[in-house]
Amino acid sequence: MKIAPLFLLTAILLAGLAAAAQDGAAAQQPGVAPAPAADPKALTPEQQALARLFHRAGAEPLFALAAPAFGHLPEALAGTELGQLFYEPTYEKGRAEWQRLLDRTAGAPVAPLWQVLRERLKGPALIAVLPGRNEGGLNAPFELRLLLTAADAESAKAVEAAWPRVAPDAGSLLSVLRLDVATPEALAAAEAPPPWAEACARAGGLLRLSARPKELAQALDALIQEAGDDTPPAWLAAAREIAQADVARIEWDLDVQGKLFAETLRLEPGAEAKASFHRLLAALRDDPQPWQSLLAALPAGHDVWLLAQGVPATLGEDLLAALQDLEGVLRGKKWRRTEGQEEAARDPKRFDFFTQSFTGTLGIAASPSVTGEVRLAAAFPTDGAKVEDLRERLRAGLAATGADFQTQKNAARIHVHAPLAAAFKGRSFLPAPVIGLSDGWMWLCSNTAAYGELTQGFLRERTLDKSAPKAVREEKTALHLYVNLTNIVPLLYTAWLFGGGGPEIGGWQVPLTLLPSPVALAKHLGEYHASLRRDRAAVLGSACGPWPGGALLPVFLLATAGDEIEDHKSRRAEAVRNALDTIDAKDDDGGKDEAGDAGAGDEKP
Repeated sequence: MKIAPLFLLTAILLAGLAAAAQDGAAAQQPGVAPAPAADPKALTPEQQALARLFHRAGAEPLFALAAPAFGHLPEALAGTELGQLFYEPTYEKGRAEWQRLLDRTAGAPVAPLWQVLRERLKGPALIAVLPGRNEGGLNAPFELRLLLTAADAESAKAVEAAWPRVAPDAGSLLSVLRLDVATPEALAAAEAPPPWAEACARAGGLLRLSARPKELAQALDALIQEAGDDTPPAWLAAAREIAQADVARIEWDLDVQGKLFAETLRLEPGAEAKASFHRLLAALRDDPQPWQSLLAALPAGHDVWLLAQGVPATLGEDLLAALQDLEGVLRGKKWRRTEGQEEAARDPKRFDFFTQSFTGTLGIAASPSVTGEVRLAAAFPTDGAKVEDLRERLRAGLAATGADFQTQKNAARIHVHAPLAAAFKGRSFLPAPVIGLSDGWMWLCSNTAAYGELTQGFLRERTLDKSAPKAVREEKTALHLYVNLTNIVPLLYTAWLFGGGGPEIGGWQVPLTLLPSPVALAKHLGEYHASLRRDRAAVLGSACGPWPGGALLPVFLLATAGDEIEDHKSRRAEAVRNALDTIDAKDDDGGKDEAGDAGAGDEKP
């Protein structure tokens, strides 16, 4: 899975801002979000109206984006950091480009329609992808419908009259989008909504995205097959890839708190999900402890930190595959093609020196730089082994893999314990790794500077438990991600702008006029906090930050890690097959090697 969905969510909100900008009515202050229900089991009046609108659709959507109170949306979005960036004076050309793209995608000018919608709508709205149905001999894999609530019957007629008439074969959004306008009276008079409609309507803020990805993937596959195109459009291929993650249901709520987006997420894996991604989700501890002690083991002042509590046994062979893949990244392509294919590199006990001490809890604090160097410190609570026993286990185990680490008696110590330092030049994000040791803990630092920063943090009490918000210190979640966007985004933005082929999202080449200037962008960044925890079979997430999509970010990181593990297992299986084929070929040749001599019996599989 890719990170593109986060950009797509941002694009949806920016498109809404572009439409709102047409009449110049967008305010610069956030609106008032719907008040939460006093009883969590009872629906608010706005949610009840939304549930009836869902029921009006006739079937549970495969995908839906709903607004319980459509009128709050433009003003609330305009008051966020994202909205204020959109309305920056220097972004005038960008706003015009968004409007042009919106009109082109819709297939007609949107401004006249938006003016009518702003004046005539009152209540909930939703856009839904519904299961297909056979009408007039045509069997469409799904139906795209926009359901709106007008203030009264006259307003409903005005909306329908303003709806652009686009030819069905135009290939635009409005050519396939079916309009359905209700009134409050019609919704109130309809029969009570079924449980699925009430579940879809339990939005916790301005927007709710709900989806059944597994069933949506089947509909997308049917659409691609119907089109008969071996190379479907990039957006369709990306949507299918996301939907094929074997997730039964996703519910994502977006609200606004001042200038920030507050998000909650609920994800239900498929009943028969077996991919590495789902094992990573299942490995999250269901009884996590507060982060206080782990934060106290990490130095403060870093731009990114990741905290995790898991159950290693749940990962099974995926933990070994992840460590093997990490070793390949650190050693480089040449090693992966040569020594990495040998039996010793595939030995299931190769990393026992680490896994025997790994409790499943880890914390990583890191900061990138413009030079590409990363300062990193990772902390691991251990199994309680004595420090000197752990030192010897690590030293011997690493030596068996060809990594020579020696005790540095003259280096700074953690309490009274000297570190282990690499006697070789490393690669990637570990150019000169150092291992710190203490009672019940071990640390892996990217180089001596990062290790020095760690020890100084302990001496001067500059650790994350001193700087992290109290809510984070006491939070009982299985995964927590922090990102200082103010420092991280400018580096990523520059790399994205000047990367090979120019900036793109999901295969779409982004017009340069859409991109804000680095100066304008830097004014609207801040900090992101996102977390995940398990609730029986479901995974719950939350996030708060200046841009939407933060609650999805940890999920996509785990999905990407799962993809890497699956790819590694596929490559490993291919290497084993190739080795067996080589042995079979030699057996078929009468046991002779390439020179025609009898085999010496020392061939490596």
